[in-house]
Amino acid sequence: MTDAGCIHPGGWGTVMVIGMNLGGGSIIADMDKTDGSTPDMVTSDGDGVDPTMKSAFMIFDITNPEAAPKLLSEITMPNMGFATSYPTVITMKDGDHDGIYEDSASGENKWYLAFGSGPADSNGDPGTVNTADGEYDDEIITEVKSLQPGQFFLLDLVKLASDNQLQTLDTSGNLAAGLTNYAAFDTNTFVSTPVSVDFDLDYNADTLYFGTINGDSGAGWGGKLRRIVINDQNNSQLWDGDSVLLNPDKPISAAPAVGKDNDGKNWVFFGTGRFFNSSDKIDTSQHRFYGLKEPVTNIGVKNWTELAEINLIDVTGFKVYSDQSVDGSSASDWDSLLADQSIKDGWFLDFTTGTGERNLGQAALIGGLLSFTTFIPKSDICSAGGESMFWALYYETGTAHHSGVLGTTAVTVGGNTKYLAIPNISLGKGMATPPNIHVGSQSGSSVFVQSSTSEITRIDEENPLNTKSGIQSWKLQD
Repeated sequence: MTDAGCIHPGGWGTVMVIGMNLGGGSIIADMDKTDGSTPDMVTSDGDGVDPTMKSAFMIFDITNPEAAPKLLSEITMPNMGFATSYPTVITMKDGDHDGIYEDSASGENKWYLAFGSGPADSNGDPGTVNTADGEYDDEIITEVKSLQPGQFFLLDLVKLASDNQLQTLDTSGNLAAGLTNYAAFDTNTFVSTPVSVDFDLDYNADTLYFGTINGDSGAGWGGKLRRIVINDQNNSQLWDGDSVLLNPDKPISAAPAVGKDNDGKNWVFFGTGRFFNSSDKIDTSQHRFYGLKEPVTNIGVKNWTELAEINLIDVTGFKVYSDQSVDGSSASDWDSLLADQSIKDGWFLDFTTGTGERNLGQAALIGGLLSFTTFIPKSDICSAGGESMFWALYYETGTAHHSGVLGTTAVTVGGNTKYLAIPNISLGKGMATPPNIHVGSQSGSSVFVQSSTSEITRIDEENPLNTKSGIQSWKLQD
């Protein structure tokens, strides 16, 4: 940011963004008490005095911890619906060096607040509140669905914080005054939490990934793993806002996680499923977890094409043993399993069939281990609760690692006793949070998960790969 003085040294500051999730259905505020009980609605030409209040995002400057937060803006984007998307930021170093915008001479860095639309009616509004009883009158909040195409928005944070201006990227990638959408896609869709990625660590974002949810309880729920392709282009007119990585035709509620293997391939990890209210308990459809490689050309350049499930390895029935042997796969040992995966576009793992097991939170990837939680709701729609599971998979294979991170169990194979590596364990009753990873002075890492029953579980993992780099400690010799 560009404020001078000690509050924003070097122009830097800290911004907090707060959404309303499924709160904030449309309601007319009868501010004018002189015209009777009929609301005098504010129209686009400024007439009227009784505004319609909706779900919104509030943006605060919280740089100075000794002062009250400064409200920069409270925004409701057009066709935004409910503010359920958890925003991220796209950063571009010297974002205007190519002379597109008015401040091109400064080479100013660009910071875009990136988020998508939530559940909405066909007009792009959140559920309507009946002023008489305060209850929602429509099905948007009942089923948590959208009746419009998904929308994505990119708000210029620099303009907002520095110049108190609301400017957004339009569908052509131009920076425009006011509030407009950057992209629209698919029917009856809303957007989950996005993640921006700078693969080559050059301070320019390469892409932004996000899942979508479409459909309804009658026709069934679907969704895609989408991306906004930036590809190191400072010129936002060259970005692609309508790119799909995979279409599993299942709802994706959680943000994806990303990683990189020893061959330099970039991976994207995510699971499917949703659980917004009790009506989602009856969904017993088959959900999955995916590990995908971002596709590249034969010379290793990303081509941003869409992947097909036929080019993924189904690892659901694979069993890995402590002696590095493998069952259920065409590969008989660990090295062969890695070799098979190296020529594929990734893997997928089916959760337990018929239970409604689903992934609702972002995975954590560190030291070769992909850790995430799943939830299995009780089948009785009148009963609350359910059970959560914790998974720890080797990121390249989608299976347990042969070292038995979560333990092993003795089994008899061909008359011999072998030790099967366990890929998951039960966390007990309640819906678990996504895993939080701590790496300390000890080897491996510690995972902390809290359930909806308030119980906190610690799981110590011995990671297959390094969790730290460089010198870990030193001692001065006499």
